[in-house]
Amino acid sequence: MGEGVSLFAFNCECGYKGTDVFPEKIHEPRSLILKVNGDLNTLVARSSTGTIRIPEIGAEIKPGPASQGFITTIEGILLRIRKVFHTKPNKIDALLSGEPFTLVIKDPAGTSAIDSPDARIDILNDKYSF
Repeated sequence: MGEGVSLFAFNCECGYKGTDVFPEKIHEPRSLILKVNGDLNTLVARSSTGTIRIPEIGAEIKPGPASQGFITTIEGILLRIRKVFHTKPNKIDALLSGEPFTLVIKDPAGTSAIDSPDARIDILNDKYSF
């Protein structure tokens, strides 16, 4: 991801679990955009404040009050979406099979990352301009 990233994870005896992703470097609110053309092995770190969108299928993963960060691949994101969006399995399967699409992460904390030199980074003027 070009810079150091730490994954924070804990598991309490009471059953509560938590994870989040923190970069070594602090960033401004930003949007990460990657045109995916078949390579689903690119690593993605989504912090607990990041929103993931795939406009081509209308999918969105928004952070909630108990949102947790994670590190996965683009394929892992598609599989998470397929698990939730039962009404669009054919569209998601097409993306898993190599159909081009756009991955967008908007993060007001600027702590999410995409490990690709092709990822475009746009600074958000307003951290709530999603």
